[in-house]
Amino acid sequence: MFEKSELSKKLVSELREIANTAGITGTEKLKKQDLVEKIIAKKTTETLKTESKTLAPVTATDKKPRKRILKPTADSLFKNPAGEKKSRYSSN
Repeated sequence: MFEKSELSKKLVSELREIANTAGITGTEKLKKQDLVEKIIAKKTTETLKTESKTLAPVTATDKKPRKRILKPTADSLFKNPAGEKKSRYSSN
């Protein structure tokens, strides 16, 4: 992969050849700096695409199942430690 400093040292004709082999079109009208930027952008996107293909996608089997948390019911809120039901309205 080319660095900006390397590409800036090359002639415009060499940059056009590199751009054409990289698949960049319309290079005849571009200035030297624009060619350098297009080449770097193209190489960067190609690198990112290949890196994203090498990463393993997360599948459903990779995820752990979520545990269900049970909320307390009304009956469990109004029971005393002995297990007897208390009335909401009594003073017990």
